[in-house]
Amino acid sequence: MEPSISATDLRHALTNGLPPTGVRSAVGFLRHRLTEKTPQERATVRPPHDTAPRQESHHPKPLIACEGPGPEHLFRPLDDETHCGRCRQDAAWAAHTAKYPPHGPAPVPELGPTVRSVR
Repeated sequence: MEPSISATDLRHALTNGLPPTGVRSAVGFLRHRLTEKTPQERATVRPPHDTAPRQESHHPKPLIACEGPGPEHLFRPLDDETHCGRCRQDAAWAAHTAKYPPHGPAPVPELGPTVRSVR
């Protein structure tokens, strides 16, 4: 296979327009799809001229104190975060449950009088 074929192109070639009655031979079907349906040349996408290459540092950012609740703890931010991942997740969960309160357990339906088996 060509290394320039993306996973999206491959998935499209293999799954687009499948025969409604199925295939007789999986090997033949794959061979046909891979030779006939995959794109031969991939168009190259060039970035706009106004974007400068990203300057990445090979040094990790320093640890900072989380501003979230609870005891003081440190984390390494990826960007400009002020809360650690756990505190952000807890805040998101609290906001979610405030908007969509959880439902209690499903009520158990009352059963009528039981029927005893007759011997």
